[in-house]
Amino acid sequence: MALYGTRTVEDFCFAEEMATEWREQGVELRQVISRPKSDWRGPTGYVQSLLDHIAPEAEKNPSR
Repeated sequence: MALYGTRTVEDFCFAEEMATEWREQGVELRQVISRPKSDWRGPTGYVQSLLDHIAPEAEKNPSR
């Protein structure tokens, strides 16, 4: 699992690789944006905010 945060969608690096190669290799990507535009449907804030959701999931699914 990879946690990835940026200010805007335009700031994401390796977008093509994340969409194809990373998924093909089984990498689960969690993205968060701190300054989203109105069309962003994903999580907002900072990478640290994702940890509150991931820690309980990791306890339930230790193989992830």
